[in-house]
Amino acid sequence: MTILKPNLAFGPQTHLVHFLAQCAIVGKCPYKNLVAKEAFYQWAPIHTDDIASAAGDALTKNRAGRFSVNGPQSMTIRQIMNSLERAAGRGEGSVGGPMFPAFDYVWDFFSGTTSDVNMSRMHEFYEQNLHLAGETAPEWGSKGSVKFDEWYSKNPLREEHYAHPTMGAYKCAHTD
Repeated sequence: MTILKPNLAFGPQTHLVHFLAQCAIVGKCPYKNLVAKEAFYQWAPIHTDDIASAAGDALTKNRAGRFSVNGPQSMTIRQIMNSLERAAGRGEGSVGGPMFPAFDYVWDFFSGTTSDVNMSRMHEFYEQNLHLAGETAPEWGSKGSVKFDEWYSKNPLREEHYAHPTMGAYKCAHTD
């Protein structure tokens, strides 16, 4: 069996980067830890076309194991937000978090455990456990061909493309 574990996916209709792009467009994010400076450098955003290529490659090769599928550049979540802010026509670091963050159980009560809450929690976990940074699966092959910041410099964020969620149950991912 071959298991491919893609890194943070970006491109058309990618859920978590779509959420971060919406934050960049409106200039605010409901989770302060997604817009703050941090130390965890393990994100290697991978374009959906590169994920599809890796999956196609896996179908033609007989390589058993667990492999990571990464993009060509390593970025912090802050560097990802900087790229999205530039693509939205904003200055780097202009997207802020909430002045009074809501308690997680309040968010869970009103909307359920959402994908964006899970991303925030995952990021916070890695920030607090930097010793886990080296624990990754071997890479599948060459890194993806599409760089995150180059793709967004060629595809500026337009509100009409990000006005709607990427899926019908965006705020209740646990019910999908």
